[in-house]
Amino acid sequence: MARLHTWGAETGALPAGSSGVVVSDIQARTGAYSFYVDNRDDVMPFSVNNLTEVFLRFGIYPTGSAGQEYMALAGIVQFYNSANQPQVSISRDVSTGAIYAMLGQGDGGALGNGGVLALNQWHCVEVRHLINNTTGVVQVKLDGTLVIDYTGDTQKDATTNIATIQFKSTYVTSGGWRITTGYIDDIAINDTSGTKNNSWPGLGGIVWCPVDGDGMVSEMTPSAGDDNYACVDEVPASDDDYVSGLASEGNTDFYTIDESNLPANGTINAIKLCYRAKVDEGSGVVVPLASAGGGPGVGDEQSLSTSFAQISQTFEVDPGDDSELTLAKVKAMQIGLLATEPS
Repeated sequence: MARLHTWGAETGALPAGSSGVVVSDIQARTGAYSFYVDNRDDVMPFSVNNLTEVFLRFGIYPTGSAGQEYMALAGIVQFYNSANQPQVSISRDVSTGAIYAMLGQGDGGALGNGGVLALNQWHCVEVRHLINNTTGVVQVKLDGTLVIDYTGDTQKDATTNIATIQFKSTYVTSGGWRITTGYIDDIAINDTSGTKNNSWPGLGGIVWCPVDGDGMVSEMTPSAGDDNYACVDEVPASDDDYVSGLASEGNTDFYTIDESNLPANGTINAIKLCYRAKVDEGSGVVVPLASAGGGPGVGDEQSLSTSFAQISQTFEVDPGDDSELTLAKVKAMQIGLLATEPS
């Protein structure tokens, strides 16, 4: 699968290892929520499994900076290797608004700069990082226009991989930290594998489609009332209402979705199903389900703990027949889950 991550803020969840970043309803590029960064110690990391090349997209609404004011650059995002060393940093010049690509934390020198990230408005930033000490590549697009195009040394440390992409501050050896404050939304990360989503993510966004009705199967038990969907339709998600099923009986639920936020025209690159789930005792798994025109499709078994946690499943094609996803299919989609025992 080429699409590694698709993250909006509507679920209310943050990736593992995040600190300080909060979900906000003040600004949003799409939907109603985004991730808010306002402190130099804030961090939001995404694991990318030791790649050599990766493509990142995010929306950013910069509001200023926080940290040591003597630093000219305020960090936005950094590409770390498995030795937890930054290879490339993307920052904003606090005086001019220009985007800078730096080797390491900046101690390796500038790889290029360009464009203007104006304050208090939304921008779309895309970054390509190919790690190599001679033929590496760092390219940055701002609102679809290539503003940085560097070829050469993009490997600051001896470990040749990209393990995490971290939204965080920039640090310099003199002890200074500075971060670009503001809102982050519509995060997408692609690798180069497969035939789909293997390059630039593009200017698109993430459209949230909450459930809005019971679907073709309702076998689980709602925690309140008679409508299963009404216990799982909160945005962001709530653990106070839920549906429960018996793994031993293979209980299944399907739900219709609210497609009113989808555009009239456009391309679907991927769909991501998001759940919060737990097991009360013993062992059990849930299997995400989706029916998008090609019949019901089955996702991967998702192991559960005894505490609620977010789980997800990404489909890049129609999960029922592996055909191309279309807007018409998504608008008619039903999504659901199967409670079962581990295979």
